[in-house]
Amino acid sequence: MCSGRRNTQPLLRPTRCYIVDQIPVTGVGKIFKPALRADAVQRVVKQAVAAVIGSEDARIAVAPGGKRGMSVTVTMPVRDANQRTAVQNALDGYLFAYDIAEG
Repeated sequence: MCSGRRNTQPLLRPTRCYIVDQIPVTGVGKIFKPALRADAVQRVVKQAVAAVIGSEDARIAVAPGGKRGMSVTVTMPVRDANQRTAVQNALDGYLFAYDIAEG
């Protein structure tokens, strides 16, 4: 450091690590990041929805595409309108497009 001041910011480290069976790769052997992003989105959405509805009964489908590059479909067991609104509020802060279905 040229200024002589100490850097007081903590080191950036991952907060969570997940083991995957196989790293997705392209045809030429490069890491296929969209598949890794889809896996991460599925984990986050599953956790957020389970926190709202109180169970892991919801099915989560993540696909490339949509207005924001990724489309998420949450299929919830039949619940009341308040839970649906709570799930929408939980997902509104994310950058992916989502749809909530009942079934």
